[in-house]
Order: sequence, then structure tokens, then C-alpha cells
Amino acid sequence: MFPFREYAAVLDFFSPEARELVRSSPPLSSLPQEVLDRAVGRLLWRSGSEMVVGFSQEEVRKEVLSFFLMCQALASVSYPYSREVRLAGGKTEEVVRYRLYHLFGRGYEFPCLEVMRRYLRVEELGELGGRLPREDLFRIRNQSLRKAGILLPPESVPPQHQPRYSLPWTDLAPLLRVGRVQLTELYLVGGRAVVTPYQLWDFFSGLMGLKCEEYVASLYERFSERGEPPELLVKVGERISSLLPPPEVELGTRFPRGRLREEFFPPCPA
Repeated sequence: MFPFREYAAVLDFFSPEARELVRSSPPLSSLPQEVLDRAVGRLLWRSGSEMVVGFSQEEVRKEVLSFFLMCQALASVSYPYSREVRLAGGKTEEVVRYRLYHLFGRGYEFPCLEVMRRYLRVEELGELGGRLPREDLFRIRNQSLRKAGILLPPESVPPQHQPRYSLPWTDLAPLLRVGRVQLTELYLVGGRAVVTPYQLWDFFSGLMGLKCEEYVASLYERFSERGEPPELLVKVGERISSLLPPPEVELGTRFPRGRLREEFFPPCPA
């Protein structure tokens, strides 16, 4: 188990543990500057040291509060599924994936699995793995390596890329629905997908990224119905937007004249 139950919130921001931390937090206007700065800077995290949260209840509280502040701030200045919101979802996915890698490597596989099993009915491969053709196990391994950006199998394959678990493919429906996972890429046996630890981390972190984007969309609707969001949220949201790099457009790209590219224009409010 984790040293304390609230630590699960750094993997699942929408868990009961995270909700408890938010409910017991101070009012928005009383949040410490450190939380505000963390909410602004978390989209720019690059190193593992920035993403890892120590086993401190105060660190966990600040991490959870900064995540929700980031989401609320983005909803106050950005449209649902805008570039900023998609970047927030992608960064959330990256952060959760790295934390799973970090925690698995330090002996916390089973508490991590307990968190993931709230969404994915994961089981150890067990005897099923011994019945699968060796070439199929290699295929799953190589697919996992490619997903991690490793094109050729190294002499010693890291354990996170060896087939180890299975889960019902239907548990991946939210990711399949938005095209983040392709059914044809899954190795299915009796309705269950055989996966490596890395693939499992990727699925779970993808769900967290998707939930982040959906949460910001729900906040945007709420703010639209209630009028102007709190001024502090707008200020934090503007700080976040100002730090993001401009959209990448390939130099020399020509677009047809007289035709607007929808992806460069947010939807107009009703």
C-alpha cells in the first residue's frame, strides 16, 4: 500500500481521495502562492523530478489543488477542447504515465494496480501467458517498445515492455471512442486485451487526460450559465495561456486561398 491513502489522488485526480482534499481546502482567495504558481507551470513540466510527488501529505494536497486550479483557470479563459485544453489533457496524461513508471520501479506496483482497477478490470496474465504463441508475445512486446519510441528491441528488454496483464477490451471504450486507441492494434484473447505494463500505464493515463478535458468542458458550461468566473481564475488562466508556445505551423506550408482552417479558430459562443 501507499504510505497514506490520499496518495492515490496523484494518479487519479477524480478519486474520492482527491475530492476529500478539495473539499477540505481553503477558499480560492486563500490558496498559497505556491499552489497558484504550480497551476501555471505544470503545463511546462519536462523532467521527471517536476512530475514526481513525494510521500508527503502536504505535497499531495498542493498537487491536487494545483491540478483543479489549472482546470478551472483554463475553463475561465478557453473554449472546451481548445488548444490550451488539449495541451492540459496531454500533459496530464504524460504526468500520470511517468508517475506510474516511477512508482512501479520503486515497488508500488500493487497499490498502483488498485487505483487503475477503479477503471480497468486488470488481471495478471498467469497461465494464459504460457498458452500464447511465442511469436505473439514478441509482437506485443515490440508494439509496446514502438509506443515508447524504441524502434528496435534492445538486447535486454525492460520489464515494462513484457506482456504481463489482460483486461476486457470494452474497458477501453472511452479511448476507442475518441480514437486514442485502435481496436485493430489490440491483441485479443477471449474478449480480453493482452498488454504490457507500459501499455497499461498508457491506457490509464489516457483516461486521466480525457477526463481532464471533459472536466474543463463541464466547467466552461457552468461558468457560461453563471456569468463571469472569479477574477482570480481569469488571471491564472491568462498567465497559463501567455506561457504556452505558439501553434506549430510548418514553414512554407500553403493553404488554399478562400478556405478557412477550422482548427485555427475556436467556436463562436452561442
